[in-house]
Amino acid sequence: MFSTAARELGLGDISYTRSAIQLFDGTVFNADDPIAYLNSLAIKQDFSVAEVVLDSRSTAAA
Repeated sequence: MFSTAARELGLGDISYTRSAIQLFDGTVFNADDPIAYLNSLAIKQDFSVAEVVLDSRSTAAA
């Protein structure tokens, strides 16, 4: 997406590689493994993941 946007802005053919980056505090963030980054943080909060099914049928209000 980055390369396409750059071409559309007239910036030429800019290639983009997805690799780990070092953040301002020295920790490394790898977009291929974001959970590892979250686990490395000193402050943690429990969370849960739930699937929400959206029904495309509309219901009339009574």
